[in-house]
Amino acid sequence: MINKHETPMPSASQNKLILAHIEFNTELLPGWRTRKEQRKKEDYKNLRKAISIFQQHLPEMCTEKPVSTRFTEVWPCIDNALQTALGNSSNYHHAYNFISYAIENGNESGLWQLDVPTPWNTIRRIKPTRNNAWHKRSTVMLEAEKHWRAELNPTADTEELFILFLTCSLLYGGLPHTHLWPALARSIMQNKPLQGGAPTLFLSLKTEPSENYPSNFYCPAQDQGEDQPTCLINHFLDPTSLAVLSQLLRTKPDEWRPNHIDDSSLFINHYRAKVASQLDIKISRTLFRDGAAAVTENQTGVNLPQILVEYITGRKLSASLPLCYWKRLYTKQIYRCSSESINLIQTASNAKKRPVKRLKSKPSTIVNKLKKILRKDLARHESRAVIINAVKQLITPDLDASEDLLC
Repeated sequence: MINKHETPMPSASQNKLILAHIEFNTELLPGWRTRKEQRKKEDYKNLRKAISIFQQHLPEMCTEKPVSTRFTEVWPCIDNALQTALGNSSNYHHAYNFISYAIENGNESGLWQLDVPTPWNTIRRIKPTRNNAWHKRSTVMLEAEKHWRAELNPTADTEELFILFLTCSLLYGGLPHTHLWPALARSIMQNKPLQGGAPTLFLSLKTEPSENYPSNFYCPAQDQGEDQPTCLINHFLDPTSLAVLSQLLRTKPDEWRPNHIDDSSLFINHYRAKVASQLDIKISRTLFRDGAAAVTENQTGVNLPQILVEYITGRKLSASLPLCYWKRLYTKQIYRCSSESINLIQTASNAKKRPVKRLKSKPSTIVNKLKKILRKDLARHESRAVIINAVKQLITPDLDASEDLLC
């Protein structure tokens, strides 16, 4: 359940029925911020209208020293007036919940002791991930990836290889969050950036803590001060991105630095435009997010559960993932991060599909032998000593730890 009035309007006193004056931002802002300011302004306008109606019926309650003796008697009239004056149900629920919040806050502050009107609660269904907009973005990005890969030419230029690495990380590595790109660039600028073993190689991305990426690691201070909280993200590389990265690390000079690496905002805008130019698509945050996830899950041999798709697109945080999905990174069922067999410069027609290897479970002979020894057979009259000796004969030095535990 979601309360319609989630962020109460500020008040100049303890009496929340006295609204404070709010100055709204009139500067030219990006689209979503402009719409957010307009919604806040419209909500404030409706609340002013609702409070004026409340004040017409109960002026003595809208003062610094309120008198609430007539509230129970007059409240039904105020409720009817709010429904008539505010028009649609959304504005009415918003104003009703605000007055309910103000009455409850007055009870807690000791201004009065009244029965709080029951607030309206709205049950909202979370929008599904795969909708018509998702389908359109996926179609655009899949078509762009197909043409881009077919027309890709070999290069040894460091800057072009870096742009190619960002593109592969976006399309195949599940990294559509452009605000992590500066951390990715700083990571590969280090000496020997790859960590982990041969089956699971990863890059450690360190970024400033934010709302969606809280701190989970403390970096030691260089000047013996306090350790700095940092958000540490281990980015596991797919084979295609690893192949491009290995070539980039072999060819880049030691003094190489990406453009605008000291300014994250300029860096993101610059390389986002470069990647969009490579794919011949428009610069769109939602297209990068949803379209790239669609390309990732459409690769041969890749099967992403829905929750991992929502993690890639940012709908689910890492802490929301079940433990079994994280454990898959360390099992033998994943493909090795080997870049030797990756030939990125090829068309889709002559691309060879990667064979899917199925692991066969090793039969446990020790369990079968124990079942045979311990099976109750009325035709056989064996003593306990005979059974114990038979079990002891099963104990050999070549038993696994789990089999030794059984015996």
